Amino acid sequence: MKINWSQALVDYLTDEAISYDLLAKKYGVSKRAVVNHAKQDNWQNLRAKTTLKVHQKLPEIVGQKMVEIADKQAEIGRNLTQRGLEALTEGFTPKNAQDARLFIVSGIDIQRKALKMDEEKFTPNTIIVMSKEVQEWAT
Repeated sequence: MKINWSQALVDYLTDEAISYDLLAKKYGVSKRAVVNHAKQDNWQNLRAKTTLKVHQKLPEIVGQKMVEIADKQAEIGRNLTQRGLEALTEGFTPKNAQDARLFIVSGIDIQRKALKMDEEKFTPNTIIVMSKEVQEWAT
């Protein structure tokens, strides 16, 4: 039986749990055929190099995902703040004004957490950069 050895190699490199025995079963060949082909093309060395590259790249990938999540959270916070400000400027009844206030407070809280502002020591005198709309509303 002729198998796609390139695909077998991809399977071996992308799944650290896959063995020569499992590859043989998957592709319907003998384990000896897989071992011989793997030796010929130095699969174990390729797997070691691939694993090392993945482990070197992993912190960058994880860091980028964290940045993307923080960006999404900050955007949610900005949207809540904006909606709250719009509600206040449209003169809703006190109940809705309270809801608007809650949007603003929640939005700012989400932005602060997403931007890791709560990790720093802020005092009442600290100038916090807010969206232009919040700055205008606060003055």
